[in-house]
Amino acid sequence: MKILILGAGQVGSSLAKYLGSDDENDITIIDKDEANLSSLQRHLDIKTVCGHASYPNILEEAGIKEMDMVIAVTKSDEGNMLACQMAHTLYQVDKKVARVRTAEYLHRKELFSDSAIPIDFIITPEGLVTDYIKRVVEEPGAEQVFEFENGLVQLVETRAYAGTPIVGHPIKELHEHLPKIHMRIVSLYRNGKAIPAYGDTVIKDGDRVYFVTKKSSVSKVLKEFRRLDKAYRNIIIAGGGHIGLNLAKHLEKNHRVRIIELDKERVIEM
Repeated sequence: MKILILGAGQVGSSLAKYLGSDDENDITIIDKDEANLSSLQRHLDIKTVCGHASYPNILEEAGIKEMDMVIAVTKSDEGNMLACQMAHTLYQVDKKVARVRTAEYLHRKELFSDSAIPIDFIITPEGLVTDYIKRVVEEPGAEQVFEFENGLVQLVETRAYAGTPIVGHPIKELHEHLPKIHMRIVSLYRNGKAIPAYGDTVIKDGDRVYFVTKKSSVSKVLKEFRRLDKAYRNIIIAGGGHIGLNLAKHLEKNHRVRIIELDKERVIEM
């Protein structure tokens, strides 16, 4: 696959390294910083072009007409969106991916369509971090939470503690304790090593357990492995940047949230 990456910052460089590790991918990257490009070219088998990533002549120099995918991850949301617009309108590139961080754009879902700004997949790093923290806050006792099927199903990591219902008992007893709940242990770690999660496997104190179940059943399953913490009510967020403010907005409905921010102008803005 021929892939054009716009922006050689941390995200763009990481993508170039990851995608470039597959011999079937042909990677070209555009950036205004020649030093960044030289560093990448010393370590990776990729083509680089120095210039503004949303200028048509630079895009054409990079071979956009032959590209299967464009990934726009420059520091500018507007530049990323414009580049995807041109990739679609001028060069008929099949797949367009863009990093968009500004909430004002993201809240307008109608912006991102073939009839408006044609982006097939939007990368929102702050949104991913916010969603991750929000899920952990909402499930006291969970150490990691990942969502599937639009949030209906969750993969949860927790630790098993002595004195709880399933510790010292085989996994198959979970279905006796929770007869109306559909759940499955998909992975089990003991002393840092993966062990088979069979029905006869006995859960021990300190085991790290990964299970899948419906979101509505998570708290009931967690009670089998640990005594649940009380629901979090008061939350302090250190830093009022994009992530801190976005997280506060997501949590303020059900929690008392305070933000600590050093920049007085930012405090007034919030």
